[in-house]
Amino acid sequence: MQRESTSRTTCRTARRGGAWLAAFALTTALSTGATLRQDLVNPELTMIDVVQRALQSGTDIGTVVTESLATRPDKASTVLGAAIAVSPGAIDTIVETALRLGTEEETVAQQCRTALTTSEISQVIVTSMRERARPEPIISTCILMIPQAEVPPMVREALANAPTEMHQRIITAAFGSLGEDPDTIVLVSDDLVSALAEGTLESPLTEDDITAFATGIDDGPAPPSTPADAAEFLERDDLEEPPSSNS
Repeated sequence: MQRESTSRTTCRTARRGGAWLAAFALTTALSTGATLRQDLVNPELTMIDVVQRALQSGTDIGTVVTESLATRPDKASTVLGAAIAVSPGAIDTIVETALRLGTEEETVAQQCRTALTTSEISQVIVTSMRERARPEPIISTCILMIPQAEVPPMVREALANAPTEMHQRIITAAFGSLGEDPDTIVLVSDDLVSALAEGTLESPLTEDDITAFATGIDDGPAPPSTPADAAEFLERDDLEEPPSSNS
């Protein structure tokens, strides 16, 4: 009997201890969340200060980004910039969290214009493509921030991490943003054609598709397809006058 009583007492003590730990964890989380929200509206603290204080208190970076964007949606770009500056090793979590909370792709793309390394920019692109973000703002902004030699592998990596139905949009955005840099367009095109031929890149696009996209960048405006388009086309002031029949 004494042994059974001791066993029941031990179980009750363990349950009470578990309940106490759970209550303590909940209280700590609520307190931390409240402190973070207070910091976010404290004019004496920069966003980097806020993020650092939250991380030092034990809050994970995903929660910091979530709470910060919920409390200060008007400061989304500043929140992401501070989070990346303090935790550059967690860019994938930061970008993923932001996109899943509905942050605009343009805001995410702005981070590529900061002091990110090529590797960090690659993480922004890859994570965004995995999250099925609109590729146009991300690709067109971020690939212009990296050295020429890194553009082909980065475009290839973007395609490898995106759903195949997004491939055409990624290629169009990449070549469109590189329209004034034909040398890089050739590098990207040759790299993708080689990857497709070697089977190291899976895509519904063919080698001919890639070549057509690349060579189509400098072909000028598409011909008008409706009367309204034709009227607008004829009003363009950058078109050359047709040669005179008397010349």
